[in-house]
Amino acid sequence: MPSDLSNQAVRGSGGSSPGASINQEKASQLIVVTFADPSQAQGMYEALVELDKKKLVDLKDAVFVTKDADGQYVVDEKFHNEKSTAMGKGAVFGALVGLAVGGPILGLAGGAVVGRFIGKRMDLGIDSGTIQSIANDLEQGHTALFILGYAKQAGVVRDVFGKFQGHIIETTLDTDVRDRLQRALDS
Repeated sequence: MPSDLSNQAVRGSGGSSPGASINQEKASQLIVVTFADPSQAQGMYEALVELDKKKLVDLKDAVFVTKDADGQYVVDEKFHNEKSTAMGKGAVFGALVGLAVGGPILGLAGGAVVGRFIGKRMDLGIDSGTIQSIANDLEQGHTALFILGYAKQAGVVRDVFGKFQGHIIETTLDTDVRDRLQRALDS
């Protein structure tokens, strides 16, 4: 039985013909949910992190955007698998170069610097333009939770959504899946 979020191709503007074959099992989906109560956003995020730890979902990126009483918004990137992977690769590369040039201490220090640089440059998660666009339209006092990932087991995301009250404002999911998740948020 397919999951609500797996087996959905990421919609995009480039290149794929309708019959193109892709590895849909690992195609990440974007869902943006707004909440009037920031604690609801935090609760949903924590529930999804727990599912990620149990390997029931694969959470790639999670970003909070909150618009304060002054109309200013704060962006808080909570989770990002690609960035940590890039930092780890950079650390290994830096350590190897450092060992060749200056020994283990310089290798580790160089690895940390190179890893941080590579991680910042390899942000393959949620597009900053999408975040900016939604932040501009966010109501004061509300929080938007951007979630990028996919479900590995049927129904787990819908069950999590059913525990919170929010509104889906953007997604790459098909309309029927979006509607089922919104009904869960409304219940």
